[in-house]
Amino acid sequence: MSPAVIMERVYEALKYQLMHGALAPGARLDPVRLAADLNASATPVRDALHRLVGERMVRYFPQDGFHAPIPSEFGLRDLYRWHQDLVASAMRQGRDKRIDEAALALEANAPDAHRQADTTMQLFAAIAALSDNLELRHAIIGCNERLHISRLAEAEALGGSFSDLLEIAHFLAKGAQREALSALTSYHRRRMRAVPRITVMIRTMAGADA
Repeated sequence: MSPAVIMERVYEALKYQLMHGALAPGARLDPVRLAADLNASATPVRDALHRLVGERMVRYFPQDGFHAPIPSEFGLRDLYRWHQDLVASAMRQGRDKRIDEAALALEANAPDAHRQADTTMQLFAAIAALSDNLELRHAIIGCNERLHISRLAEAEALGGSFSDLLEIAHFLAKGAQREALSALTSYHRRRMRAVPRITVMIRTMAGADA
């Protein structure tokens, strides 16, 4: 197997573990230990970690190495705002298009936090595809990947229901752009108000003091 293929496999595995909490927020990411877990040498692991640093999914400290980030309240609130701006732009650019609500198979109350987070990413990826701007699509996908760990915490911080997400999908399926944009704003406002609770939940996942 070529070094490029190995690095890509390691990169995808690390990103998935970061997004789904298998590498806990705040954890130190030791390339040698990760290499053993991933059946790879340390070199492609370091290369993948540096790539993830560039995507802001990993933090690097010269004296302490790589770490899975723990978002601050300020940083998470900014990330939600940025996500709202990106998604709203995709909605406006794709105003003549509709999403297939049935194909998304969304549920009002997904059975667990991981399913809710995955469903959320699925919907926003569908909205990103409404735009013909590939840079915008990539930006939305990257933002969603960084938000995934926070969405695991949202399930408990927001009481389990994400009917506000389904409302966005419903309006976009009908072609009701104005209502969809309003629902998008409400969706993000609810989460920005809950940022203190969400960050506490993330720190609990990390085993850190809230």
